[in-house]
Amino acid sequence: MMVDNFAALLGVPEGDPLTWILPAVIGVVWALILRAGRPAVYSRVGNGRQSGDPGWGVTR
Repeated sequence: MMVDNFAALLGVPEGDPLTWILPAVIGVVWALILRAGRPAVYSRVGNGRQSGDPGWGVTR
């Protein structure tokens, strides 16, 4: 629902480039922070769950 109303949340007209530029910039910045601070986590992004990995909320 937030994605559908992101322009209203930012207070810009529908279709404004800010509605896709801002999330892209935030995503790139977060990726750089993650890559620098937690490289092991960054390296696993997009690889899917490995066999034997616990699911969300499951502790070992």
